[in-house]
Amino acid sequence: MTYVTTYQSNLTQGELSPWLYGRVDIAQYDNSCRVLKNFIVRPQGGVIKRPGTKYVASIKTQSDGETRLIPFIYSDSDAYVIEAGNQYFRFYRNNAQILSGGSPYEISTPWTSAQLANVKFAQVYDSIYFVHPDVKPRKLTRTSDTSWTMTEVDFNDGPYFDLIDEQWGGRGTNYTMTPSATSGSITMTSSSAIFASTDVGRIIRWRGNSSVAWGWGIITAYTSSTVVTVSVQSPLSATTASTQWRLGSFSDTTGWPSCITFFEQRMVLANTRSQQQTIWFSTSADITDFSPDNAEDKDQVDASTAMTYTIADNKANVIYWIEPSKGLYIGTSGGVWLARSSNQGEALTPSTITINAIIKDSSANVPAVTAGSTLMYPQKFRRKLLEVGYSFEDDAYRAADLAILAEHRTAGYIDEIEVARNPNYLVWVRMIDGTVSALTYIREQNVIAWTRQEFGGTDVEVDSMAVIPGSAEDELWMIIKRTVNGNTVRYVEYLSTTFLDQDVEDACFLDCSVSYSGSATSTITGLSHLQGETVECFGNGAATTVSGPVSGGSISLQDTVTAAVVGLPYESVIEFNQPAMNNAPAAMQGRLGRVHGVVLRLYRSFGGQIGISGQTLDIIPQYSSTTTMDGALELVSEDREFVLPSEFKYNPTVYLRHALPVPFTLNGIVYQITISSR
Repeated sequence: MTYVTTYQSNLTQGELSPWLYGRVDIAQYDNSCRVLKNFIVRPQGGVIKRPGTKYVASIKTQSDGETRLIPFIYSDSDAYVIEAGNQYFRFYRNNAQILSGGSPYEISTPWTSAQLANVKFAQVYDSIYFVHPDVKPRKLTRTSDTSWTMTEVDFNDGPYFDLIDEQWGGRGTNYTMTPSATSGSITMTSSSAIFASTDVGRIIRWRGNSSVAWGWGIITAYTSSTVVTVSVQSPLSATTASTQWRLGSFSDTTGWPSCITFFEQRMVLANTRSQQQTIWFSTSADITDFSPDNAEDKDQVDASTAMTYTIADNKANVIYWIEPSKGLYIGTSGGVWLARSSNQGEALTPSTITINAIIKDSSANVPAVTAGSTLMYPQKFRRKLLEVGYSFEDDAYRAADLAILAEHRTAGYIDEIEVARNPNYLVWVRMIDGTVSALTYIREQNVIAWTRQEFGGTDVEVDSMAVIPGSAEDELWMIIKRTVNGNTVRYVEYLSTTFLDQDVEDACFLDCSVSYSGSATSTITGLSHLQGETVECFGNGAATTVSGPVSGGSISLQDTVTAAVVGLPYESVIEFNQPAMNNAPAAMQGRLGRVHGVVLRLYRSFGGQIGISGQTLDIIPQYSSTTTMDGALELVSEDREFVLPSEFKYNPTVYLRHALPVPFTLNGIVYQITISSR
């Protein structure tokens, strides 16, 4: 027999893929585990039980699984969450739904449930601009909590198809256009069929010959395939027939932009049905002006002029997203491109813009995110989350798979990514199947740790997520689908504050929870959203017995409380790797062994169970010698040693379970192991 003591000091690599259970030779094995459920990996290496969620409101239509959340962030202290449903928006602020006259404040929107998944947006100051390939862009402006305005975005003098375009350009088609007048409401007559009824609202640029200034207008009515009515916005130079004309790129005929962002004081749009590989930059400092030349309107450009760029490659590169950073990243079906100035340190201009392919790994149609200066995006098949970085050694950009050691965590196919940046980078990843994983990402400390997050309740799926600044840290908001009392429900909830240095009475470790604070009571109301459910209560800083399920929207407690959190319980689990013997990782491989004892290094923790996986778990003693049995529980910050009744077996693993609605943090574990000589 060989007796060994080994120490696992951190879990900075999070969950390890089952494909790697045999890779005791890699450094990440010592810093990972097999299961890490409902924990969050801390930057320092320990793991902390994730906080519970707070119930806010039901969504408008419980059966609508396409409803999504959208963040509106004016500043760190002024942020909202928008509930976007079938042709409506509702609003949330300060952890509550905004009401008007006692009812949820709501505005009308143009997008149906089926369209919401493809709505993309970008914010500038007090407004958000929205795009969808089938709907004219909209602008949402806030005046106050109960005064929001949705308007159509009208673009000024552009963008246009090229003059030589074979379908929408005068020289390309060799058709002539003849205006009936040079200003006001006029008719425009084409020498051949070109117009459609869906061109109403489309812009057109025209001039009498190549030596005069351009004028432009908006098509306001359709008469026939050769005649339309135009409202002239900038005077035309003549009324003669001319091939000097260009039709607008955006319309119901050609489609509307499907991507949007803001970069260097320009609005940036991309990908219509007719121009899927094209990206448009507005005039500098005038975000809705897309004039293709300067103020003289004679095809001359300067540094502030709008720009149009079509990605040229040997295959189609449909643009899925655009993400600003040190340059402008462009995610396509063929890889990632980077737009930047050819003059380092200078802004993009028509004479300096370069757009080059930097990554050949194709992207999915899921918006990318940035964590610090790092770009992250899901690869085409949604099973990989790629991290884009620059290699000075290779003098090239490289894409690394952040899930390569935990590929099982993205097996549900990535559908949404949100980043909480404060107090540390925590990347929340929602899968198509409604499961959620969290990635603690601190590249400079080599912390890349995946955890699985399973929220309390029955038949739980997460439909949508959004992150906004909170009072103490960034808040994750979610629409969570559950079965409650036999019915499918969808609630807006947010993750409560991580339990770090707060008083234990302020802890929240129950999901879909509500809080009570007031005079002593043994009845908690306001629970109609959990009717018929078995809930738990954390009252006055300790677990409190609940007498039966929720009935009539309330519960009864065995004891009175003045402060309480009531909600659905959830369990947190760690299944550790087979101990790797530190400097002799192969010492236990292929040999019978047993873990006969462990020492847990706890911090501000209470309760839990521990044992060998697949065997009966022992309760971690819940009280220290100074705990008062009738008061708030006392959290433990010390080493706790346990003898584990276990048998000799191959690949023994330690299993830790925590199901109480109280704090738990683990900073390390010592294994005491006996290894058979055979």
